Amino acid sequence: MEIFELNNKQTIPAVGFGVFMIPNDGPTYDATLAALKAGYRHIDTAAGYMNESDVGKSD
Repeated sequence: MEIFELNNKQTIPAVGFGVFMIPNDGPTYDATLAALKAGYRHIDTAAGYMNESDVGKSD
């Protein structure tokens, strides 16, 4: 997979998993967990999506 180097010298995968329009309180957590298990390491999220709590949830 292609990797981009950011201005601060950190790297980020070119392909990410987006959580826009996925409802909070369950579905976002399940989708994010499935994406991580599939190998994704770049999760595209934003405060405006209103589902960040599920993206960052850990059990």
